[in-house]
Amino acid sequence: ANAVLDIHNDKQPDQPVVQILDVKTIKTADADSTKPDRYRLQISDGEHKHLSAMLATQMNTLVTQEKIKKNAIVRLLKYVCNTVNSRRIIIIINAEVINPDLGHRIGDPINVSKD
Repeated sequence: ANAVLDIHNDKQPDQPVVQILDVKTIKTADADSTKPDRYRLQISDGEHKHLSAMLATQMNTLVTQEKIKKNAIVRLLKYVCNTVNSRRIIIIINAEVINPDLGHRIGDPINVSKD
C-alpha cells in the first residue's frame, strides 16, 4: 500500500502497482524535433502520490496508444529513483499496463515530497 513512499525512500519494492494520476508532455528546450517527447507522470498507490515521475522514451508508445493515461493502473517492472536538483525523480524504464482506464482515482493520496 505504501509503494510510492517506499520508492521515494529508496526501499525499491518489487514490481509495485501504481495508478497514473496525470500525464504531461515535456517539450525539449531546444525544440529539436528529432528528439522524442518526454512524459512526466503523477503516480499514486492510493495513499501517497509522487508528482515527478518520468517515462523512459522507449515507453512512449504506451502514451501515444493511450494505454498509459489518467487513471490507468500499471505495474512498474523496472524503475529507478534519482535526486536531481534536490528533487526525487522516478524514472519508469519498463511497465505493464494492467488497466488502461479505471475511470476514477483510488483514494485521496497525499504528496510524498514538496516538489
